[in-house]
Amino acid sequence: VRLTLPAGAADAALFPPFDSLSVWQAVATGIWALLLSSVFGIFAGASTVPVVSPLPVLGAALQFAAGPVTLVRRVAREVRETFALNMCGKKIFFMSGPQALDVVFAATDEELSQKEVYALVTPLFGKGIVYDAELDVRLQQFHFLTGGLAERFMKGYAPIVVQACETYFQHEWKEKGTVDINVTMAELVMLTASKCLLGSVSSTFSVKEAKELAHLYHELEQGITYISAVAPNLPIPKHIQRSKARQRLAEIFGEKIRERRKLHSQQGPSRESVDVLDVLLASRYKDGRAPTDDEMTGLLITLLFAGQHTSSITSAWTIIYLLTEGRGNGQEPLGRLIGEWMSLVGEKEKKAEEDKEAKGQTGASTLGLTYEMITKQMEWGLSCILEALRLTPPLVFVMRYAKVSRKWKGHTFPAGSVLAASPPEAGHNPDVWERPEEYRPQRWIEVDWDTRRKANEFISFGNGRHTCMGRRFAFLQIRTILATMTKNYVIKSRCPRPGIDESQMVVGPKGEFLVEFEKIPEGVDPKKAWEAAGVPVLPPLLRA
Repeated sequence: VRLTLPAGAADAALFPPFDSLSVWQAVATGIWALLLSSVFGIFAGASTVPVVSPLPVLGAALQFAAGPVTLVRRVAREVRETFALNMCGKKIFFMSGPQALDVVFAATDEELSQKEVYALVTPLFGKGIVYDAELDVRLQQFHFLTGGLAERFMKGYAPIVVQACETYFQHEWKEKGTVDINVTMAELVMLTASKCLLGSVSSTFSVKEAKELAHLYHELEQGITYISAVAPNLPIPKHIQRSKARQRLAEIFGEKIRERRKLHSQQGPSRESVDVLDVLLASRYKDGRAPTDDEMTGLLITLLFAGQHTSSITSAWTIIYLLTEGRGNGQEPLGRLIGEWMSLVGEKEKKAEEDKEAKGQTGASTLGLTYEMITKQMEWGLSCILEALRLTPPLVFVMRYAKVSRKWKGHTFPAGSVLAASPPEAGHNPDVWERPEEYRPQRWIEVDWDTRRKANEFISFGNGRHTCMGRRFAFLQIRTILATMTKNYVIKSRCPRPGIDESQMVVGPKGEFLVEFEKIPEGVDPKKAWEAAGVPVLPPLLRA
């Protein structure tokens, strides 16, 4: 099997063996590609872009089914900048490298649109919600959601996230045991997110409810398949389960909305404790109307879905890398993570003791993590997360539909075509990253991460006008989870680092990753507990 490319560019090794395909995966992808061709059309005329088309009719559809991330990464290294995958006659144009990626991320919504390629999520989010809405309405809805994630609210979310983490570990982990870190992170991220979304003004959303929500969102996630891209309502088992989960979520969120409306009518809006639901209730469209309960339900489902699966997968990957990489070679990313939060909390406690002595006060100080510490000072923790996101981002393809013809470096991308970028391909690009296959958090200490995002070198949060709106909240969540976990427990891996699960459109670890935990006894210095377990606690590497 060879590429249909300009002379000298072909390489049979670019393709995974057909043996690795499951029958169902091959059939599903073939059907998806054929339907995709009928929905978006088959292009006529010659193209100057190299085309990957190893098989008659099917093109690269079967190789894509075998491993979409693997295929795109391999072709990008061979061809560079831009290439097309022929999917049963439909060309999907991929852009690779900072300059080429600008074609995708610098475009306006009138040039490259999200709506057409993300119609598959309409059964999840609802009719008239985000990608099913016209552009003007969609941008207003994004503005509603962004308002709930503003920094003035984030400061209030920090103690909620800290308390939710403490509650979860006390309730679920207790003294010692073994867990699948994928399940733990899904439940914990859901608990922290739901408390900030619509549970900060009451005791709503217990650990039990968060576990149910995590399960329901897993059903939604499983309901996004390649078939969903062109037949989102086809009654296959995963779509049926997805619809049932969506109905149950609508019942849960609808009840919360009614409860909050009743509370506001009795007491007025809360001034001290505000969550995203409060922000939505106060929001208005340009024409002055308020979002309906159905719209708010859809927006809440959207926001939790957008954040929950990506944050839980990123949390799991970060922990996996911390437990399996850099041990015994001087890097010690886990030991430096522990050393960072210990030094920050220790400095705060020391200052508090000095202040109390100056005032003639007595008694122990028990200061924990604060918003400023988590978001402004935990640089090593952030570096560990960013490196996991670079290597294994949950969202592996960003796609846009060309509403007008686009030109770049002599290449033409016709109106009606699909342009795509791949965050894992960008994160492994050897033209951009030194030793790209290695987990090296220190690379993020050397240069600001947002600079690399704006330069299209790091696109795990997307880029341009549709950069992930929840990235700051995700960093708050995950850094808090890492610090709280390592403060209270010594953890060890029980299995090797897994590969990525390329069978899903939202890509996480393949299979379980078992972690053994043991609670650090009350009064025991966490540093001593970790070092007794063989993890040297070191100071973090800091920006020069």
